[in-house]
Amino acid sequence: MKLKFYYGVVSSSKTSLLLSMAFNYEKAGLKVITIKPTLDTRSEMIETRAGVPPRAPDIRLREFDSLSNYTSEINSADVILVDECQFMSTFQIDELREITLRRDIDVLCFGLRIDSDNHLFDASKRLFELADEIIEVRTICSVCGKHAAFNAKIASDNSRIVPGWDTFEPRCYLHYCKLEK
Repeated sequence: MKLKFYYGVVSSSKTSLLLSMAFNYEKAGLKVITIKPTLDTRSEMIETRAGVPPRAPDIRLREFDSLSNYTSEINSADVILVDECQFMSTFQIDELREITLRRDIDVLCFGLRIDSDNHLFDASKRLFELADEIIEVRTICSVCGKHAAFNAKIASDNSRIVPGWDTFEPRCYLHYCKLEK
């Protein structure tokens, strides 16, 4: 089966897509296991601002956890959906790749490609290296409505990971650069 990476900038509805896919898989009678890294501290739930009902993740994956600690959950899955996958380690991404082969199931990862300084997240880089399919979840610039490919930090915090939905905006390159000046 396949390892798929659905990536996009902030507010591109990646999590809404994950929740919709979970609903559809379950409606078809398949067992869905959802994973959310604990580095995403905005909420314990998998949730979106788009109004789709939130879902409790089946696995809250800590930074140095091995997926082998969750064998019973993973062995029960027909499909695995991962929210905010950019917060995983490269080792955990390698484990997801192995699960697709060992269990013969699809693993769908949803997350950011780059941070607000335009650097690939380590896990996202690893997904670009290993994924069978890479799908951009597109959205528009919050300023002009053109294609947005950059995460503009609009908060003053200097850390790379800043919790909160109102900390970043999707921007085209021109409006990303104008914010930086």
